Amino acid sequence: MKLIIINGPWGVGKSTTAALLHHQLVGSFHLELDVLRRSISGYELDRQKSFYFSLTLALSLIEQCFKDNRDVIIDKMFFDGSILDQLIAVANRYSATVHEFILWCDQQTLLTRGATRGYSSGVFSADQAERSWELISNLIPLRPQATLIDTDFLTPADVALKITSMIK
Repeated sequence: MKLIIINGPWGVGKSTTAALLHHQLVGSFHLELDVLRRSISGYELDRQKSFYFSLTLALSLIEQCFKDNRDVIIDKMFFDGSILDQLIAVANRYSATVHEFILWCDQQTLLTRGATRGYSSGVFSADQAERSWELISNLIPLRPQATLIDTDFLTPADVALKITSMIK
C-alpha cells in the first residue's frame, strides 16, 4: 500500500497529475480534500472549522482505504507540515509506503499558467497564486523527505510518468 501526497502551489498541475496517477494505479483511491470540504454546506462561512472537519474525514477515509489494502493519492496545497505529518502517521500505522512530492515551478511560470487558465473571480487570483507559491517555497526546506519535481518544462503527463517510475 502507498500513500502518495502531491503538494505544490496553485496551478502547478497537482490535480491533473493526481488524476493521471489514479488511472494508472488500478484500485487506488483519489482523495480530493477540497471536494470533501465543498460537501459541507456553508463551508466558506467558517473556513478553518470546515477544513479541519474535512481533514478528519480524510484521515478516516485514508485509514479505511488501507484496511482495504488500497493505495491513496491525495493532492492539495499543504502549507502546514503538521497536517502532512498527520496523513503520514495514518500510513505508518498500516505500514504503507509514503511518497511525498512537491511539484514546483518558478514564480513567473506559475503566474503565466494562471493567466493562461484564467483566474476565477472570488475563487483564485494572481495575488493568491503568488501567495501560494511563497507558502510552498517556505515549506520546501522543512520537508527534506519530500521529492521536489520541477514542472517548468514538464506536462502533467510527464510528471505522472516521473512519479510512477519513482513509486514502483
